[in-house]
Amino acid sequence: MGIIVILLIVVSVAIGVLAVMSLVTRLFLFFKYHQLNHMESATNLNATELARKVLDANGLTDVKVEKVGFFRMLFFGNHYSVMKKTIFLRKNIVDKNSITALGISLQKVGLAIQHHNKAKGFKAKYVFTLMSYFSPVIFYFLVAVGLIIDFITSFAGFLGAPLTFLFLIIGIVYYIVVLFALLFTIKVDKRANIMTMDMVRKANLLSEEDAKNLETLLNSYIWANIIDFVISILRIIQLFLKLVLNVAKFKKAN
Repeated sequence: MGIIVILLIVVSVAIGVLAVMSLVTRLFLFFKYHQLNHMESATNLNATELARKVLDANGLTDVKVEKVGFFRMLFFGNHYSVMKKTIFLRKNIVDKNSITALGISLQKVGLAIQHHNKAKGFKAKYVFTLMSYFSPVIFYFLVAVGLIIDFITSFAGFLGAPLTFLFLIIGIVYYIVVLFALLFTIKVDKRANIMTMDMVRKANLLSEEDAKNLETLLNSYIWANIIDFVISILRIIQLFLKLVLNVAKFKKAN
């Protein structure tokens, strides 16, 4: 029991430290994104025109490029939709020829090309990502039900421990789904980033300094996902340790 408690504390502290690192990385991303979005690229094409040109050159004439609507912007931001075969770009990206606009549009083109070529891991990324979007709703609903039963009704003693076990298991399953979503996202996005930088350098779209700035921006997304990936692993371990502690307490009480 003592060792489990110590491990739980260590894991919880590690999660806290990584959560701070994740916040710092995403703040850096936010400022870098907007900084480069105010720096024009050498090309005369805006993000939509450049994406269209590269898509057509790769035979993807059926893939559309559109401004993202309000609902999609809230949930997905700039993204490539597998179902609609459409690259959706934000209002501050779609008509600009900034470094950010150029890089983001080409990165989404890279995703569309991977979809077209049936690249390994691409479909898995979207399946697990969709699952990770919907699983929290079920998870938190069940947790709320458990709290109501535990704290409001008189059945806490009879149902409390079994429900705690159930929700801990659900939590573990949820973070496993998130883990796989992040794993495939990192793999697919990294491939798209490499494709983006290849297109930028081969077409001489940016100076070397600007290209490095863009590469830093794209790689920061990967690092943010890697940190979240490690956090998900630690969350699974944390929930497992809590499950072990609750099993031990339940056995002791009975």
